[in-house]
Amino acid sequence: MLKDTYWKKNKELAKELELKKQIALLKNELLKKEKEVKQLTRVDFVTKAYNRKTIFRKLEKEFARAQRYKLDFSIIIIDIACPKSDDDALGITSNALLKDTILRDVASEINQLIRFIDILGKYQDNEFLVIFPETELKDAKVISQRILEKIGGMPLVERANISVGLSSFNKESTFNDLLIHTMDKLSLAKKNSKNSLEF
Repeated sequence: MLKDTYWKKNKELAKELELKKQIALLKNELLKKEKEVKQLTRVDFVTKAYNRKTIFRKLEKEFARAQRYKLDFSIIIIDIACPKSDDDALGITSNALLKDTILRDVASEINQLIRFIDILGKYQDNEFLVIFPETELKDAKVISQRILEKIGGMPLVERANISVGLSSFNKESTFNDLLIHTMDKLSLAKKNSKNSLEF
C-alpha cells in the first residue's frame, strides 16, 4: 500500500515537473514571438532599416541629448533616384522589384559603412536618414562622401542618381530647422551633377 502511494506521488510529481517545463518553454516561445513582432513594427519591410516612425524617435532623442549635454551630432538624408527597368514588357512590377532590390542593397551597404553608434532609417519612399551621434560637420562630411562613393559604385546603383544633404546640430536651431536645412541641402544636391553631396 505504501509502495503504491509512493509511486503514485512520484508519478504525479513527474507530471507536474513536465507541465512546468512545458509552461516555461511556451513562455520563452511567446517572449521570442513578442520580440519578433516588436521588431517588425520598428523596421522597414524591404530594407530592414528602421522605419520612418522609429528613425524620427531616434532623431528626436539624439536632438534632446545634444541640447542637454551640448554635444555635436550630424545627419544626412540620402535620395536614391532609381532607374526604370529596360524591360517594358514587365512594366510596373519589374520597376518595383528593381527599386526594392536597389534600396535593400543600398541599406545593407550603408550599414556596413557606418559606425556601430550611427543610426540608419528609411525616411521617405526612396530616401534614407542617417544619424551620426557626437560627430562634427567636417567628420560627417568624410563619412558621407565615403557612403556616396561606395553606393554610387554598386552594380545596380550605377544607373541611379544619388543625392545627399548633410547638416549638423546647431544649439540655436530647433528640431524642425535641422530637418528643413538638411532637406534644403538635399534639394541643392539633386540640382547638381550625378551623385552629389551638399552641406
